[in-house]
Amino acid sequence: MTSVGLSLLNLGWNDTWSYTLEQSAHHGHPGRVTRAGRLLLVQTEAGAVLAECPADIPERPVCGDWVIVELHGGKGERELRGRVRCALPRRNAIERHAIDTQQPQAIVANVDDIWLVCGLDRDQGIRSLTRYQALCRLDNVVVTVVLNKADTTNCLARYIAQARAKAPDLEIVTVSALTHDGLQHLESKLRKHHTLAVLGPSGSGKSTLINAVTENHEQRTRSVRCGNHRGCHTTSAGRLLTTRSGALIIDTPGLRELGLWQTAGLDNTYADILELAHGCRFRDCTHTHEPDCHVRLAVDQGQLASERFAEYLELTRERDTRAKLVKGKKRRYG
Repeated sequence: MTSVGLSLLNLGWNDTWSYTLEQSAHHGHPGRVTRAGRLLLVQTEAGAVLAECPADIPERPVCGDWVIVELHGGKGERELRGRVRCALPRRNAIERHAIDTQQPQAIVANVDDIWLVCGLDRDQGIRSLTRYQALCRLDNVVVTVVLNKADTTNCLARYIAQARAKAPDLEIVTVSALTHDGLQHLESKLRKHHTLAVLGPSGSGKSTLINAVTENHEQRTRSVRCGNHRGCHTTSAGRLLTTRSGALIIDTPGLRELGLWQTAGLDNTYADILELAHGCRFRDCTHTHEPDCHVRLAVDQGQLASERFAEYLELTRERDTRAKLVKGKKRRYG
């Protein structure tokens, strides 16, 4: 393994990244992006570096990416400065369909675990839970549904049942970041040197939850709007923090648009329906009108909830429509 200091090992550097670095044609200092923005904050062995990202890099690095940085500035500088030479190939990334383009937009990269946070002081989080799953249920990534603000409701059992209907194969944890109820169980899931991404709608309490877990209160928080219980988008860019246990947490902004891009997340979310589809007469069955459809039969017999089936059809239509648009654009301009 390429010799690196403890600072990078604590950020998740391992043999795989050492090998990737050795295969790169670029030279410089390896580091991990710990804050996204106009300038990237990159943690290197030399320290935290504010780095500009040239326009010729194929895709702008996001929080969690490993990059190679060229450093400049003398010892007398208050802050090290740098320029990103390249980003190392990602192990994975949570991507959505970028607004007004036909390109994917990465949100965070190189994650091991994901918490999908829903705020129980409103219904929006659980309503969008299926779409969030389809966005981020990547292969070899552990996803947990976190029902936050449990102290604000007397209908906890109902919310748990709703979440379980939308995520039947995921663990569901109820907590209150404000009172710390349930926090110990959640903290037990953190793994040293592993990266956890926290996702959810604005106002679900992601930053408050992270503050409670890390106990450093670096993430700013604000109350939701009283009139509509919507969040105020306090977190505007991804940021990577370290917990007491040595685990790494990435806070993410609340997402207004959740356009689907990745196939794996949707397939993993509806693995039960894909399993049922093996019994359909036609391999390319759309489960809408074909005879001997095993999926529709399961709905009719009550084995598959009709609401879950309707959500699956909606999301697959959206994915297939987007794929056709992208394919058509490549054929026209490619």
